[in-house]
Amino acid sequence: YVEWLLENKQALEEEFPTLFDQTGTAIQDRFPPRLLYGRYCVSRLKSALKRAYQNNITIRLMNQCEVTRIKENAQTWEIQLSDKTVIQSDKLILATGHMASNRFQAFQSLEYYHPHPYDDLSAIQNNEPVIILGTRLSAIDAVNRLNAAGHQAPITMISPSGMLPAVKGPKADKPYSLQVLT
Repeated sequence: YVEWLLENKQALEEEFPTLFDQTGTAIQDRFPPRLLYGRYCVSRLKSALKRAYQNNITIRLMNQCEVTRIKENAQTWEIQLSDKTVIQSDKLILATGHMASNRFQAFQSLEYYHPHPYDDLSAIQNNEPVIILGTRLSAIDAVNRLNAAGHQAPITMISPSGMLPAVKGPKADKPYSLQVLT
C-alpha cells in the first residue's frame, strides 16, 4: 500500500492534501481514508488482471450472481449459481466481504431506496432531503459521496446508538474526541 501511495503521490496530493503533510508521522503509520484504500484495491485488481492476461490465465469477474450450492468432490469443487450455471475449480476461496442486510426488505421496492452507499446515487437530486439509516463508516461514505456530488439539501443520519465511527490512526499524545461531522 505504501509503495502504491508513493508511486501515485503527485496524483493523490490534490485530492488528499493532508495525506503527505509534514507532521512527522510516517506514511505507513497513517490510517488510510476508505475511498483511497478502495482505489488502491481497484488498482491492485487491475494490475493482477493484466498480469494474468499476459500469462494466459483466464479470470472471470462475475457480478450480480449468487452462489446457491457448493459441493466438494474428490479433487475439485463444484459451484452452482442461481441461474443454474455450474463452475468447476481445483481451489475455492470464500471472500464474502460485507454481507447485505436483510433488515429493510420492506423498502426494497421503493424507487429511492439504496441499500449500499456505493450504489449509483445520481438519481438523488441535489435539492432533495436524504435520510441515511446508520451512522457508521458506510453511512459516512454515503454522506461523502453525496457531498462530492454537490448535494445541497439536509442529510439526516438515524441510528439507535448515535455513535460515529471511532477515530483510527497513530496514537496521539492526548485523546481526540469527535465534535463535528462536515
